[in-house]
Amino acid sequence: MSATQTDGSPLQEFRAFLQEFNIQEFRPLRPTFTDPNPRETASILDQAADYVTRVGLNQGMWWGGDPLDIHNCPVCISGAVSAIVYGSPATHHGTPEQDTLRRWAWNALRERLAFAESPVTWNDVPGRTTEDVVGFLRSTAEALRRLADGIPTGEHRPVEPVRVQGECL
Repeated sequence: MSATQTDGSPLQEFRAFLQEFNIQEFRPLRPTFTDPNPRETASILDQAADYVTRVGLNQGMWWGGDPLDIHNCPVCISGAVSAIVYGSPATHHGTPEQDTLRRWAWNALRERLAFAESPVTWNDVPGRTTEDVVGFLRSTAEALRRLADGIPTGEHRPVEPVRVQGECL
């Protein structure tokens, strides 16, 4: 099979299209993207990645499996973020502070998706893997840390600090 041939699955066809035209599925965070605390949001996304790694990926619903053991059930990307922010993958709302944290995490994920309407739509594409979701969560967390450090998210090098005359760094 050539690099652009697929096995016919929608995800494989989509990946072949992206590869053929050298298109990235995720885009960098725009310079105008704002998050009041990108490090905290990055931490939530890293923890959500760890959660998906531990319990597995679910598609079609926020969580699946045994409802009596909800904290060990596979989750979708949304269920993973909810599990970290609210303490349960089945919880959709909490305190105003929790809702704000979830909204900022969700905004960062949505900002990075180039082709999907939402992270849930992206999560539910047939053939999507745990590794895909974990990689997306971690790369978005890294983009947020870079944003916090003042590094353009499209670059992969540190930015030299600007020195003011007489200032010690």
